[in-house]
Amino acid sequence: MFSSIPKILRYFIFLLLVVFVLATLQLKGHAELLYKVAVIVPEPIAAPVRSLSLSLRKGIGSIFSIRSLYVENGVLKTRVSTLEQQVAMLEGAETENQTLKATLGFVSRPPVALVPCTVLARDPEGITQTLLLSCGAEQGVTVGQGVVSSGYLIGKVLITTKTTATVRLITAPTTVVDVRIGTRQLSGVLKGSFGSGLLLDFIPEQSEVAKGDIVTTAGINDRIPPNILVGSISEVVKQSGALFLKLTVSSPVDLRDIRYVHVLKP
Repeated sequence: MFSSIPKILRYFIFLLLVVFVLATLQLKGHAELLYKVAVIVPEPIAAPVRSLSLSLRKGIGSIFSIRSLYVENGVLKTRVSTLEQQVAMLEGAETENQTLKATLGFVSRPPVALVPCTVLARDPEGITQTLLLSCGAEQGVTVGQGVVSSGYLIGKVLITTKTTATVRLITAPTTVVDVRIGTRQLSGVLKGSFGSGLLLDFIPEQSEVAKGDIVTTAGINDRIPPNILVGSISEVVKQSGALFLKLTVSSPVDLRDIRYVHVLKP
């Protein structure tokens, strides 16, 4: 019999029954029971669902954040590599610039005429203590002239051709230079020595000489002008009964790594 009732009418009767039940519960003071059935009872089921949904949202957000950080990290690494390359290039240019400035710094206030030269070759074993320069007789270079690097005397011209010159370093045992110790006006003779560098001789034993005193050319030899820097006193030894002090001189110029020099033309 109930099945013969149209479907729409059945829905309408069901809604009326629901409204009737709800109204009856409300009138009898059972609204709280209705709230528990409709809201509180499903809560244990809804809570895990909400928690799972929140976790999923956080997880998806973390995935996108990690991807964004990975992309940003790649961009930063590329920028760092580029900057490191630029720094390396600038440091190389600065080193070369400082080398040239050190040499040209002497040229800016020369005591005599200077002939700029490039070192073409050197004695690889250091036996002959010589350098081959790119300047020669055509540039006014002659035997006996002094050669400087960074303002310090490093040798004397030994042989010349039209376009080249061979220089013997001041560290060679056969090189002798007349020098003077700073403001003390003490004159002596500088000699090269294998294994000992530069030795300063003929300074009287009673002379007041201290480590660090500046040594310059004395100008006695007309081929090398006075007041050219040679180095500084690095060791002072007083020997009992000796007539002269035993002095060692050091130069700040690395003679093994000279690329640019100037020949002094008095």
